[in-house]
Amino acid sequence: MIAAMSRPLPRLAVLALVAGCTVQSTTPPDENPCDPNPCNQVQHRTVCVAEGANSRCLCEEGFMSRPSGVCESVNDANCPSHAGDAAEPDDCSARAKSFSTTDSQRAQSISPVGDVDFFKVPATTGHVYEVTLSTEGQTSLVPRVDLFDRGGIHLDWAEPVGTLGLSQVQLFFKAYTTAEHYLRVSHSPVDWSVANGDYIISIRDAGADDHGDGDASATSIAADPAGTQTPAVRIGRFDFPADHDWFSFSGDSNSYYQLTFVDDQGAPLNSQAAPIVRIADVNGVAQLWTPGQRFRVATSGKAHLELVRSNGGVTTYRFVFTYSNIP
Repeated sequence: MIAAMSRPLPRLAVLALVAGCTVQSTTPPDENPCDPNPCNQVQHRTVCVAEGANSRCLCEEGFMSRPSGVCESVNDANCPSHAGDAAEPDDCSARAKSFSTTDSQRAQSISPVGDVDFFKVPATTGHVYEVTLSTEGQTSLVPRVDLFDRGGIHLDWAEPVGTLGLSQVQLFFKAYTTAEHYLRVSHSPVDWSVANGDYIISIRDAGADDHGDGDASATSIAADPAGTQTPAVRIGRFDFPADHDWFSFSGDSNSYYQLTFVDDQGAPLNSQAAPIVRIADVNGVAQLWTPGQRFRVATSGKAHLELVRSNGGVTTYRFVFTYSNIP
């Protein structure tokens, strides 16, 4: 697997009495799971939102969710007001400042020591977002960014590493629900000292992820017979470092399959440039693809190809997918 600072976003599970709990629904898919409102089990968590066929319970306005599941009244103890930049007070999600993905960038500061800044970002299902923080090396601040969903569940984080140095950090995330997401900027605990200073934040909507990252959203393809003069060329890209692209096909246990990754001229790529590929049959029996070798599926039925960017590999890819019958 790829060592990446930004990990794939977790799917929402059924959560009991935790931040932004999700309630499994028996409501038919064409009806509103929030009608009638099922959110009456936790005090001040009565706001119902629909996420697919499920309903989700959020805190009322003026309250914010704690990890225990309690909706706590926003006050200066849990969301302090203090001097600083023009965006203050913004030390909690309830006081987050709106940041459109069409805004080019914004300059703010972590001040005083211990300050945090929250941003509220609109996100669209299936879209990938790129968040960049930079201090331009002018302060002692080591920027960190944390990502939360609209119910306060922590989804991801990023801190400076490697080639970006200590003055810049990037976070990529994919939205699984059309809703506001929250970003928290702070001084990174990577630096044990206390620090404050100015930073620049930018957020970019990179567009829709081109291929799904799971069974339900896999792109359906069909293998061409071996020897086809102009086999279909499948094209994809890794939209963020930890992106996984899924393809589904009708697997036949009586066939051999061949994957060939090619460049934009159709010439085969060397194995170091090819993505990592995991193959799974209808029963989930998985194998890693070995470049240049044919493979079979153990059981006929819907099978999958899961593509992951290899270390140092290209961000865009093209491949030809063919089959031949077993003699």
